[in-house]
Amino acid sequence: MNKLTIVALSCLLGGGLLGWTGAKFLSAEHEEHTEVHGKEAVAGSEKGHGGHEDEAPEHEEHEQHEAKAPGGHAEHGHEEEGNSGHGAEHGEGGAEPGVIADSMLVAAGITIDSVRPSTLAQAIALPGRIRNDPSRVFVATARFPGVLRSFGLKAGSKVKAGGLVARIESDATLEPYEIRAPRAGTVLRTEATEGQVLASGQILAEIADLGTVFAELKVGSREFAGLRVGQPVTVTMHGDDAGKRSNVAALLPQVDPATQMRTVQVKLDNSRGIYGEGLFVQGLVETGRFAAGLTVPRASVQTSKGKAVVYVREGERFEERLVSTGRKDGERIEVLSGLRLGERVAAVGSFVVKADLGKSEAEHAH
Repeated sequence: MNKLTIVALSCLLGGGLLGWTGAKFLSAEHEEHTEVHGKEAVAGSEKGHGGHEDEAPEHEEHEQHEAKAPGGHAEHGHEEEGNSGHGAEHGEGGAEPGVIADSMLVAAGITIDSVRPSTLAQAIALPGRIRNDPSRVFVATARFPGVLRSFGLKAGSKVKAGGLVARIESDATLEPYEIRAPRAGTVLRTEATEGQVLASGQILAEIADLGTVFAELKVGSREFAGLRVGQPVTVTMHGDDAGKRSNVAALLPQVDPATQMRTVQVKLDNSRGIYGEGLFVQGLVETGRFAAGLTVPRASVQTSKGKAVVYVREGERFEERLVSTGRKDGERIEVLSGLRLGERVAAVGSFVVKADLGKSEAEHAH
């Protein structure tokens, strides 16, 4: 084979490789063929029309685009899909701030009430503190002089009625005698230790039955004159919307020389142990009743940006409404403006609605 023949074959084979590579990487716009177009035909015949096989996936992809986006607008199809997802997030799914489906109210702890007329109790608000019932407090004391041989009480521990408080060895007889609790209670404080020499009547411990306590409310002389034993009272503490209902148990005549205030005693059930001596409370003492044209539950009224608001329900959406309020009792509050008769409002759990609407403000802030 002479040199001229070898050169010709090299050109033919080189051109074929270039042609196959060009066919492999042709773009969707079908770029113009280079000067090796004539040689590509040779490569195509040698490769079994490989160029057409490479173009098939491109045509298939184009058909899939057209199927997803009628009319050939693939990008618009994607935008519509995205908008659909956005609508699901902020639509009927309840994720949009203020939209809570009826079926979700109970799970969220929200009750619905209506704006309606009501007869409210006219009341005065009195500050006070919790005090232990003195008739239910007793002290354990040594009956005779002696040495304290057994004493295991600690502040806060429980004592059963008739339970052993202490065992004391008498100085006179050198025989031990026992001190037992006259009733069940909680140890408030102790003043003795084992091995201590005791005098007759010396206090060992102070024990109290805390199942009932007093709210001692403070009142000025002018308001004191309008109070009576037996008047209904609602006692509330911080964070307690509902409060506990009771009655005036006693009106103490003593006047505090420092404050010139008198004391109203209200007996409270404390079987759950929620009241501790010294706890600050407020008492609403009912002194009469009056008719109010528009009222909502006290739990309906929240504070937003320093103003009173109520959350009105329209369909499955809550909207915040500014209101002005008047007198109130332990259950409902008078509405002077901002609401209409019959409107539905969030009652218990209205703070949940407030928090849900607050998400919208937080999102806009960003």
